[in-house]
Amino acid sequence: MFSEFAKRFVEHFEVRHNTKPQTVAFYAAKLSRLLELAPLASARPDRVDESLIQ
Repeated sequence: MFSEFAKRFVEHFEVRHNTKPQTVAFYAAKLSRLLELAPLASARPDRVDESLIQ
């Protein structure tokens, strides 16, 4: 599910960009906002497309 991918993405981003905490916080906040959309959060990452986002 996209929500699981999002957790892994943030963890990876925190490690890779640990010298840029504001950048990490920005991406984490935006991703958190996307996860508020239940259909998106529960979608398989390979099924996220324009129609789902709209």
